[in-house]
Amino acid sequence: MPVVKFSQANATIEGGIWTSDDEDLTDLLNEWTQNEIRTATIGEPFFLLYSPSNPYPDMTIAQTAADTWDGKITDEGTPPEHEPDRIY
Repeated sequence: MPVVKFSQANATIEGGIWTSDDEDLTDLLNEWTQNEIRTATIGEPFFLLYSPSNPYPDMTIAQTAADTWDGKITDEGTPPEHEPDRIY
């Protein structure tokens, strides 16, 4: 599970859900993530977030959040295992 350091606290994402010791940051990131998923259009990072072409959606969310909210990924976590029958 990726960990992102923001100015106010660290946040972790697992299964598309953010957690942090800072409840306001947790709420902000979860609401932002859901809004980005709902409004994603072609060419945006979240458009194909949960498609087979994206093997690590949590990292996609973490990278986009870090870019959007001036954060830094401090731990990339362990990506899902490679599935040999999946076309990436």
